[in-house]
Amino acid sequence: MRRSGLTVDSDIDVGEPPVEVDLAAARIIQEALTNVSRHSAAGRARLSVAEISGKMVITVEDDGPSVVFPGGSGYGVQGMKERAMALGGTLEAGPRPEGGYRVVAELPL
Repeated sequence: MRRSGLTVDSDIDVGEPPVEVDLAAARIIQEALTNVSRHSAAGRARLSVAEISGKMVITVEDDGPSVVFPGGSGYGVQGMKERAMALGGTLEAGPRPEGGYRVVAELPL
């Protein structure tokens, strides 16, 4: 991400998740940060991964404009949702009221 000009601050506080959760989390994080890099005017993103109430909660936020780009295929967000749902989890993505964009995935541990 640094090579693309995006600075990512991270806070990761989880134990050893099951392999399938670990793999899904890695792909969700990769896609969310790639979307920030490709589609946002953000210079900075924040990644948080925490274990809360038996779930791995992944949050990716950026400081770009709160814009939804019409006409996009939506396959990136849809793919992230499908990965989360395949494990019985959830994923929400959308603009933040204070500016930027947020992706939050909850994956059961």
